[in-house]
Parts: sequence; C-alpha cells; structure tokens
Amino acid sequence: MNYFLIFPYVELLLAASLSLVFFKNIRLQSIFSFVFSSLFVFSSALILFKVKNEGIQVLQVASWPSPYGITLVADLASALLLLATSIVYWAINLYSVSYIDEERKSKGYYIFANLIVLGAVGVFLTGDIFNLYVSFEILLLSSFALLTLGRSPEEIRQAIPYVSMNLVSSLAFLIGIGLIYGHTGNLNMAYLSSLLRNSEWTYGMRTASVFLFFAFAMKSAMFPLFFWLPRSYAAVPAGITALFSCLLTKVGVYSFLRVFTLIFPIVRDPYLQGIFYYCALLTMLIGVLGALAQSSLKRILSVHIMSQVGYMLWGLCLFSPLALAATIFFMIHNMIVKANLLLISGVIEKSEETRELLSLGSFFKQQKLFSFLFFLSALSLSGLPPLSGFFAKLFLLRAGVEFEDWLGVGMAASVSLMTLVSMNKIWNEIFLKEKEQVLSLKLSKAGLISIVVLSLSSLVFAFYSGPIFKIFLKAGESLFYTNDYVTAVLGENL
Repeated sequence: MNYFLIFPYVELLLAASLSLVFFKNIRLQSIFSFVFSSLFVFSSALILFKVKNEGIQVLQVASWPSPYGITLVADLASALLLLATSIVYWAINLYSVSYIDEERKSKGYYIFANLIVLGAVGVFLTGDIFNLYVSFEILLLSSFALLTLGRSPEEIRQAIPYVSMNLVSSLAFLIGIGLIYGHTGNLNMAYLSSLLRNSEWTYGMRTASVFLFFAFAMKSAMFPLFFWLPRSYAAVPAGITALFSCLLTKVGVYSFLRVFTLIFPIVRDPYLQGIFYYCALLTMLIGVLGALAQSSLKRILSVHIMSQVGYMLWGLCLFSPLALAATIFFMIHNMIVKANLLLISGVIEKSEETRELLSLGSFFKQQKLFSFLFFLSALSLSGLPPLSGFFAKLFLLRAGVEFEDWLGVGMAASVSLMTLVSMNKIWNEIFLKEKEQVLSLKLSKAGLISIVVLSLSSLVFAFYSGPIFKIFLKAGESLFYTNDYVTAVLGENL
C-alpha cells in the first residue's frame, strides 16, 4: 500500500495541531512548524522519487475500491508541484521567525500557515473532484484568517472583496460538482474521464464545465476576475504574500490543468477554448501594465502575479504535451522566484518601514550580496538568459511556434520585455538611487538563509534545465495522454 501519500497530510496536520495545543508558546510553534516543514520536503521528495521510478502512485483510503472511496493520486505533475510547495514553504517558515510580527504569531499564524499548505496538498493529491472542493475550502478559510490576523483597517477593507469573490467562486464550484454528480452519480476524476472521453457531453455536463471554468478562473485570478488580488496581497506582510503567491493562484491553475485535461479536455469545446485563450493573453497584458503603473514595491510584485498566471493559462490553451510540460515548469519557476522577490521586499519594508519606491534608495551601497540576490530573481522573472525564467518562457514560446500561434508568441515576448522594464524601475529606485538618510538593513541569518535557498533552487532550474525538463515533458505527456492515470486509479474496475 502506498501509505507514504498520506505523509504530507499527517506532517502538516500535526504541525497545525501542536501549534494549537501550545497556542501561547510562539517559540514552540515555530519549532514545530520548521521541523514538520522539513519532513514535508523529504516526504515530497520521496513521492516524486516513487512516481518517477515506479509510475503513478495511488492510495485507496480505508481500502474502499475505486471509484467509490476517497482516492489519493500522485502523478509527475502533482508530485513536482508538491515538492516545489514544500521547498518554498520551508523557506517561508524560516523567514517567518524574524519577519512575521509577534502579534500575528500570537493570534495563530503558524496554525493557519500549516492549514493553508495542507489545503494545497489536498488539491495536488486528490483523485476526487469533491475532495478538490473540500481542499480548496481549507485553503481559502485559512487564507481568510491570515489576511485579517493583523486586524488593521487596511487588511479588513481589502479582505471584503477577497472573501466575497472567493465565496462566489466556491458556490460556482459547488454547483458544477452538483451537476456532475446528478448526471453521472460519481465524482472520481478517473471514472469521469473514462465515462466522458468517448461520449458526447450532455447539456448538463457542458453547463457543469462552464461553472467549473468560472470557479477556477476566479481562483487563479484570470482576466477579468482578478481585481480582488492586488490590494489584498499587498495589505499583508511579505511572508504571507509569498505564501499566497506560491499557493492560491497556483492551485487554481493546477485545477484547470487537471480538470480541463482529464474530465473536460479543453480542445473538445472550441468556444470555451477561444474564451480561455483571449482571457489568458489579456491576463498577461493587463497584469504587466498594472505593474508598470504602480509606485509601491509590494504592489508591483503583487500585480505581476496576475501577469505570470496568464503565461500558465496560455500554455493550457495550446494543449500539447510540450505546452503542458512548459506550463508546469513555468509554474514551479514562478513559485520559487516570486516567493523570493516577495521575501526580499519584506526585508526592505521592515528596514525602512515603507514600501514606496520614492522613499527608498541606496541598498546596493549597503548590502551588495542582498542586492545581487534581488537582481538574480528580478532578471529570472523577466526571462533573461541563462536564468530559469528564460527557459520557462522559451519552452512556452516553442510550444506557441509549433502551433503557429503568432499572436500568443508576440504577446508573451512583449510582456516579458515590459516585465524587465518594471524590474528595472525597482532596481533603479531602491538599489541604485542615492538617498541621504540610509537606515541599517535588518537582514537576519534566518532571512538570508531562506532567500539564498530559494535563489539556489532557481539556479538549479537554470543550469540543469535540459535534464530537468525531460521529467517535466513526461509530466506533460501524463496530463495529455490520460490513459495511464485512469488505469492506475480504476485498475480492474475500468
């Protein structure tokens, strides 16, 4: 039995539970979270190792036969995203020791941080669409709590649209699930795939796909449903924003990848695919234009999240093994690099007690290593060679050229150039500009280690992109050719 698939659940649940038991002892909570996040990295690496060497791993919880019980499934796509999540969460946990204020820690920061990652683990490993919904709700309720822990007027004000829009998307998700269950009597994703792939979709199933499309579009911040994201992300400390950036929109994109390749292949509905395509390109464009218009460091980085989501959704629209592989590669690159940039912004904000570009300056003179780490991640986000962002965008552009999608290729290249302009704006204002009164940079050892680890992870992606992408290509093939997934889950019940 593949009981190792429950290890991430157990580790994060224990971390959250022990943090609740020792609610008044913040130091113990931080130790528990760090220890279990370290174990989470090892268990995620084990899952990836098993999947890579033995194929798709399946656990039928309580030995109920599929498709009637709860099924946990790890293929290469979910295993890769799980490992990336564990590494980023480990770094954020270490960073939080110095850069999350004591007030938030005393109100349950470690409890909700572990629960939000637990929800993401549930999204990546579930083989059942209802448990996908349940995992989303765990993740979203924890994010609601993290968003308002500081109880400042700004946080409460920005939480209102965030909560409202996500409640609407959850309702749409639930309606879609209800329609699917009403028409099929089952919610196991492999079973639904085997049932629908060779038959015409009924009106009810098409309606269900539209509701799920709307729900995932909201959760991934696709145009025009992204207005809830920039202000709410910018309202909280950088460590929490990095956690949101790593998980919230990415689980939305992952849900698109899973549901609209396995159950409702997007190419079977050209009308929906066309809407998807233009919304993806507009998400790319409007996100980067919004970032260029900002004058706050945190706001620029937050708005850029939407632009990067556009690249991922464009990859799904292209719908080929290469495009899907490039999408997963881009997702993981972005999780690491964007989290690193946000952690760096948190150090700057804590040192200067402001995030406005006009009030900052002279950081290169103060701390050259710190400046270099920002420079590295900023160029990677922009897609300059030989960094990971260059290869992430190169693989997507190659998929676009294969489909002769010149509009998408041109848009992706143009947005990449504009991203570089916005990163150059930050570099000139914060690092190169001279400032009369220079404060001491408050860079702790824990903060430096977390930023260095994420920077090195990005460099590994860059320097070993060739061998690494072979694994991602297999992940893309697994998403595109669904027979192996269905057979692994259903087995003799197929």
